[in-house]
Amino acid sequence: LGDVTIIDREHTNQLSLGEYRGIRIGGLLCSDLFSPYLYRSLVKEHGAQVLVNLANHFWFHGSRTLYWKMVQMARVHAVWNRRSLLIANNISPSLIIGPRGNTIAESTWGGRGVMYVTLGF
Repeated sequence: LGDVTIIDREHTNQLSLGEYRGIRIGGLLCSDLFSPYLYRSLVKEHGAQVLVNLANHFWFHGSRTLYWKMVQMARVHAVWNRRSLLIANNISPSLIIGPRGNTIAESTWGGRGVMYVTLGF
């Protein structure tokens, strides 16, 4: 697959920005999803072409309410920034939201596995 390169973390104010095969990836963690400005900054100021959120919902015992709120927020970020947003969860489903807010792929509750999806740029 190739290596992921971290791009100039010192100047991104602790936002995680990397590059994979020429695609700029902006990533944040868990509750950062609830900030309207962090993802916007990754796109507007740092040129992220794909957004990622690594979530740990284990603390909330797999709350379906938290999951649905997270999906709603992910759709808002994807549409507002016109970028795909990938969310990797450890206990609730992982999913990929397209730039129009549509769900491209979603794993199952309690399932393990890897999702392979081709995103166009």
